[in-house]
Amino acid sequence: MPTAWGDAPPLYNGPSSIINGTDQEKLDRYAIRELVEGWPTHRDAQEWPRFRALFADDGYVFTTWSGGCHIDKFIEVSKEGFKNGERIMHQCLGTTTELAGARAVAKLKTQITQRFELPAADGHGTVEVDVECQNRFTFLVEKVNGEWKTAYYKVFYEKDKMIPVDPRQLPRLDDAQLASMPYGYRYLGYCQAQLGHPVLKDLPLAKGEESDRLYEAHIAWLAGKDRETLDRLLKIDRGKQ
Repeated sequence: MPTAWGDAPPLYNGPSSIINGTDQEKLDRYAIRELVEGWPTHRDAQEWPRFRALFADDGYVFTTWSGGCHIDKFIEVSKEGFKNGERIMHQCLGTTTELAGARAVAKLKTQITQRFELPAADGHGTVEVDVECQNRFTFLVEKVNGEWKTAYYKVFYEKDKMIPVDPRQLPRLDDAQLASMPYGYRYLGYCQAQLGHPVLKDLPLAKGEESDRLYEAHIAWLAGKDRETLDRLLKIDRGKQ
C-alpha cells in the first residue's frame, strides 16, 4: 500500500547531513543548492552550455513532455520546443539537501508555468492560457573530481491549474482527454498533449506508489547503490536512448 496522507514517506535512515553539520558539509550543501537552482536559471534563458554543465556525463532526466531521456537528448528537444514557440518557465520556491558523503539528494520546490493557445469556448479562434504546476524537483547528485554533478533528475507533481490570460476569454477543453491525465499535472499534461508530446502518465504525484518509488530511489542513491539499481527504481532503459 502506498504511504497514506499524513504519514511520512520512506526516508533514508543512514548517516546524513540535512541542517548544520561541519563547515564542509554546509559548503557542500550550498554548492548543491547552486547546482539545482541552475535548472530554472540556465534552461529558461537557453544557456545550454551552462545547463549541460550541471549534469554528469550519463545524466538522465524525466519530464512530462520529454519522457525519460539522457540529458543531451533533453537539451536537443528543448531547443526544438523553443524554436516551435513553446515557452516553459520555472520559479524556485526553496531548497533542501540531504548529504551522505559524496552523494546527495536535493529537493527544489518549484512552480512550472507554460503558456498555451487552445480553442476558444465560443468557437471563434483561440485563446491564451497559462498553466501553473506546483512541484518538487529532485536531483540525485554526486561529487566527482571535486565537483557536484546531477546523475538523475525526476519530479513530484503535486497540483496544477489553468488561468486564462484574458479572463473574458475561456478555452474549450475535451473532458475525456482531461480526465485521462494524472491529477498532479492534469492541465499541464493535457495542454502538452495538444502540442503532440507523448505525455508520461506514471510520474510521481504528491502521494502514491510512484511517489514512494522515487523516495526508495533516494534511499538507494544515498546508500551507495549502483547505477543498475537506480535505473531499475527510476524505470530507465538506457538501451532505448
